[in-house]
Amino acid sequence: LFPNEPVQWSLSLGFFTSVRGEVTAVAILEEVRFVFTAHEIFIVPGEGIDDNGNGPLGPPLKLPRDGGCIDWRSLVECSIGLFFQLDTDKLYLLPRGGGAPIWIGQPIRDTLAAFPVITSATLVKADQTVCFTCNDTGATTGRILVYDIRAGAWFVDEPLSAETYRGSCQYQNRLVLCKGTGAVFQQDTSDTPTTFIPVELESGDIFPAGPDGWCSIFGATL
Repeated sequence: LFPNEPVQWSLSLGFFTSVRGEVTAVAILEEVRFVFTAHEIFIVPGEGIDDNGNGPLGPPLKLPRDGGCIDWRSLVECSIGLFFQLDTDKLYLLPRGGGAPIWIGQPIRDTLAAFPVITSATLVKADQTVCFTCNDTGATTGRILVYDIRAGAWFVDEPLSAETYRGSCQYQNRLVLCKGTGAVFQQDTSDTPTTFIPVELESGDIFPAGPDGWCSIFGATL
């Protein structure tokens, strides 16, 4: 890119490096360059390339991993690291500060296996959530996988009717969805449903007086 000239492809050899396999995604996390193939993850060292195409890039260094990234649309950065889809049923996280990728999506593995085509990944800062729009392989219906960063928990949003999703983004601190029909919807700000929604909550064993004790529970706070 040069002043008063159109953007052009660079022919500089500084832009080329050798990575085994077809590159499926690239990302930068904490000034570290990551290159993904479907089966491997590499770190590319070096000072990097300046605006004139000059600068060193070192040979790619392979990370210890269980796989690579199968779809660049699953990449999203947040406060805890970089999410990516390692396999059709696996969402992984590259943690900040270095370290091997971790399998963060194990609780929603079955849902992702049924809806493995991730079309977008969006960080909604106001809610501190990471949202993945997913479709089944036949593109007949979809789900929204939501990771709550504060709670460290997964939730699955199931549409009331068969919906597919083309993509999503954050706009005015809310999630915006582009559905398969091309229609765009913005997350509702109302917390009051028009009809009562019954909710069941199942907990683990609760022993406030010990496993052999007896007492009364006056209330619970959620």
